[in-house]
Amino acid sequence: MLAGKMLFAVLFGVAIAILTGCHPAGYYTYRAPNSAELDQFIAQNAIQPLAVATRDDFAVILFENGMKTGHYLLYVGEDGRLYKEFAITTGPHLEDVLVSSSGQHPTWTTTPFVTVIFMDDQVLNEAAQIVAYFGKPRLEEVILSPGTERGYIIMGETDADNPDHTVSLLIYDAAGSVLYEYNSDES
Repeated sequence: MLAGKMLFAVLFGVAIAILTGCHPAGYYTYRAPNSAELDQFIAQNAIQPLAVATRDDFAVILFENGMKTGHYLLYVGEDGRLYKEFAITTGPHLEDVLVSSSGQHPTWTTTPFVTVIFMDDQVLNEAAQIVAYFGKPRLEEVILSPGTERGYIIMGETDADNPDHTVSLLIYDAAGSVLYEYNSDES
């Protein structure tokens, strides 16, 4: 009788594991799209990427197409489908610099990121450094070659103390003067 109960418990556990895909309830794994999937997405959506960045579980494409700018966050699910989230703006851009952040996707990704598009050529030509602070103590720094790239994606590290992905960003010129300042808490 005891052997029968143990066999039932084992079979029941195996059945549950198979039905749930061996994951805790509500947990799924994702992977970043490979280069062929990224190329296909770019072609299908007729976007002109300014920058592309990938992590193990997602990719970000920063783009500008005429009056439409923004970023796509892409990931491939266990079912093999490509999923997307996006932040897009349209219309004439009066800002010198457009900034968006992973704070727009905090429920999905645990990796904070910030995107930067230089809309003003003078700011683009004067910019020498971007410093992004993810949460209070964490920072990422990008040294720029002035006038070369219009768009950047800066990735931070996963931080349990910064679950809403707050980010502060400063853009400096070669003399160390602040050209632009962004704080996701204020946007």
